[in-house]
Amino acid sequence: RLMVMGASRVTIRTDSDFIEKHGRPVIEAATLIADKNGCKISKADVLAGSTAREIIDYTGKHDIDTIVMGSRGLSDIGGLLLGSVSHKVNQLATCTCITVR
Repeated sequence: RLMVMGASRVTIRTDSDFIEKHGRPVIEAATLIADKNGCKISKADVLAGSTAREIIDYTGKHDIDTIVMGSRGLSDIGGLLLGSVSHKVNQLATCTCITVR
């Protein structure tokens, strides 16, 4: 399981209750940052699984029309070799995707 906020991530192997308990503060912190920067968050959830796949599945289940996500700043070659979530989401999403630095 992977916890992500910004460019930070931690891989942990545990159950969904643990993910929820420890992921919720991450979501709350991200929501505060967004709010301080003038963005309104209407819904925030903690998910577990393959990050790109979870984002794609979530957008389909919740009729989301735009995904905005950050880039870790990998070069094209680094992103190709390591694989990036933003790259995978951009390739798989059926809605508009905006990747920001």
